[in-house]
Amino acid sequence: MDINEQKENIEPQPGQPENAPARDDAPVADNETQAQSAGASSAEGASDVPAIPILAEASTATPEQPAASAPPRHRRSRIREDIEAIILAIIFVIVIREYVAEAYKIPTGSMEPTLMGDSVSGRGDGDNIIVDKMYYWFNPVKRWDVVVFKYPKADAMSLAKNCDFYRREPEHAERAEDFEYCVACHRRIGKPLGDITKMPNVVLYHRNFIKRLVALPGETIRIKHGDIYITNDSGLDDEIPPKPADAQDALWQRVFFCDFGLPHPLNENRWRITNKAGVSFRDGRLVAEATASSPVILELPEIKDWRIDERNEIIEKDEQQYGKNYVGDIMIEAAATFIGKNSSITLEIVEDSCLYTASLGSGGSSVSWRLGEEGFTPRTVTEQVNFIFVPDTEYRIRFINVDDRLTLAVNGKPVWGGHHFAKGEIPTPETTAGDAAARIDIKGGKAIFSALNIYRDIYYTASTGGNATRAPYYVPEGQYFVLGDNSPISSDSRVWETFPRANLIGRACFVFFPFHPIIDTEKMRLEWRSRLKLIR
Repeated sequence: MDINEQKENIEPQPGQPENAPARDDAPVADNETQAQSAGASSAEGASDVPAIPILAEASTATPEQPAASAPPRHRRSRIREDIEAIILAIIFVIVIREYVAEAYKIPTGSMEPTLMGDSVSGRGDGDNIIVDKMYYWFNPVKRWDVVVFKYPKADAMSLAKNCDFYRREPEHAERAEDFEYCVACHRRIGKPLGDITKMPNVVLYHRNFIKRLVALPGETIRIKHGDIYITNDSGLDDEIPPKPADAQDALWQRVFFCDFGLPHPLNENRWRITNKAGVSFRDGRLVAEATASSPVILELPEIKDWRIDERNEIIEKDEQQYGKNYVGDIMIEAAATFIGKNSSITLEIVEDSCLYTASLGSGGSSVSWRLGEEGFTPRTVTEQVNFIFVPDTEYRIRFINVDDRLTLAVNGKPVWGGHHFAKGEIPTPETTAGDAAARIDIKGGKAIFSALNIYRDIYYTASTGGNATRAPYYVPEGQYFVLGDNSPISSDSRVWETFPRANLIGRACFVFFPFHPIIDTEKMRLEWRSRLKLIR
């Protein structure tokens, strides 16, 4: 279509004279006129090239009417933009805290040593943790998870300036079990206050708690010898449920942790040493030299639910709450190098009337256990281990008795299939276990230890009456039973029973603070020690 044909196709708009000037809403006429001129000029230079219309912004000015200036663009003020950004950020933070994740600070020592609280250190530097609130949207609630939840009982909080409502006499007893103390004045409520929601200036307040989940809905739980026994529809019949490896690693508590930099790290107040002449400390190593007739025996004769300080000393101030119970769930961890072809090591764990033994050497290895109790003939079972030591090579050995399971690992890998003692296979008297000990026996050569650590499992305390739970306790449907890792001082489901699924906030993920400055006096420098870790 040529320029003239385009011009002929342009019709005047209804109600507009043919010769009227172009309006703002019809700028095409001026474009066509300019295109005609350009087309004519192009035709003179190259008649074989078709004319191309040139689009240009039409001017609506006439000789009698100058062009109107364009309206000014209004720019948003910088203050308004900043306010909008702040509001969006606040909304984003609120959504994240409410539905995704939130930071919490641990105030007490009820989860020690897994989580440290303000009251433990006395410095106000309790662990700061992140809680994943979405975890249980996509994953089932599992035993041994560390969970954050709303305390099932409510505290009463007074909004009055001078709080004295806790002194009022009760009118009704409908909510007597639903609250504990006034958040405003921190006075414990000793009497039922009736329906406190009807009192003036009083509201209910639910605190957030953190504990380890040990029993699921519909299960029956009891505590015996420091262990959790569960009966459920999944195959457990008054048996100890196994812990996941990462949870068990978190629950090991130190009995003795070697520091061979000390002048004599094996405190003779706690250790019994046979053949002391064969024991020495050289270059931060423990050296044990033995012969076939004079073995070296290192024995930790009493292992109880003590708390141990940084120098492997028992914390005496806790003698009223700790150290009352023998703990037979023990791990012996040793990093040792054997010198000579005939050297061997024997690790022994004593639990009441049972003795568990791992014998390792260059000539072969085995694991055995002797089970018995007073008045009965002990029986011994021995199984061979497919592992032989190579002299002059360091090995890290772990011999573990925990939750009726016996395992042996070398350099982080199992060297024996292990043994799970069936229900009734191990004598379990109803009274507290009467003995617990760990022994290391070196024979026929020299062994050099760069590490020697003894750990015990968590010992859950129980008492008669209520749900504390020496007697079996049934967990109602839709409820969860939780315990603190620092069992003797923890306020948990043994005291206030269970909590409902609706109170579950989320799963504790990791510790992100604090960092502690430590002065190394030997190297004369400031170092930082962090409690940063995943929570298991």
